[in-house]
Amino acid sequence: MHVNSIANNPNYQSSKMSFKGRELVSEKEYPDYTEKRYNTDASKGKKWGVGVASFILPGFGQFINGEVGKGVGFLGAVITCSMPIMFSYKKGVFITSGLLSLATRIFSVIDAVKNAKSEAIEFIPKNIDKDKK
Repeated sequence: MHVNSIANNPNYQSSKMSFKGRELVSEKEYPDYTEKRYNTDASKGKKWGVGVASFILPGFGQFINGEVGKGVGFLGAVITCSMPIMFSYKKGVFITSGLLSLATRIFSVIDAVKNAKSEAIEFIPKNIDKDKK
């Protein structure tokens, strides 16, 4: 098995992950290896992606980050703030509603970028020597 050949290699060194903000989520033991899952800070590309998604459709960046409750909240807040624009012809209501909607949209983008996470998986092979058994 490929995992055994790596584990028995004297030149093999366990990979030390150097992700910023690394947090162990789960650890599973298997006969040939150990699997560790970490939440890590997201790359700049993902942060840009969730920010743009959240600006286009408020709450969508939170959905991507797995924060469904927050996503529904931001989407509901923007819809609620935008309702007076559709039903009122008064200039003050239009401006106030537009500014509240814009502020909620900006806060949604900031929150999505701040809370963007990625998952990293580390496989650690075990030293298995079946010939000595």
